[in-house]
Amino acid sequence: MSDEEWTKQEITEMEKLEKAGQYEEAARGYEELEMWEKAEACKRLANPDEDDSANANMGKVDTISMKCPYCGASQPIASKSNEVTCKGCGKDYVIPKKVLDLL
Repeated sequence: MSDEEWTKQEITEMEKLEKAGQYEEAARGYEELEMWEKAEACKRLANPDEDDSANANMGKVDTISMKCPYCGASQPIASKSNEVTCKGCGKDYVIPKKVLDLL
């Protein structure tokens, strides 16, 4: 059986689980297939009473601990300022945009 046929068969199985109301099992299967939107939809069906506002900040953090590239001292980063002065050695360094996007 080719990979494409195998994937189609797996999707059919997840759809059967979904129709049977076995949403958590279907969600896990969709995640294994990297079908994130389908997995999330099944999770919502499995837990309809969960508050969606709890997921509003998903992927965001309050602070990130960064190591200074000069001395290795660790310090928390909480603001979206892209330049930081190390509390250990006093040197300035730039925080990558991808890290700031997490805040």
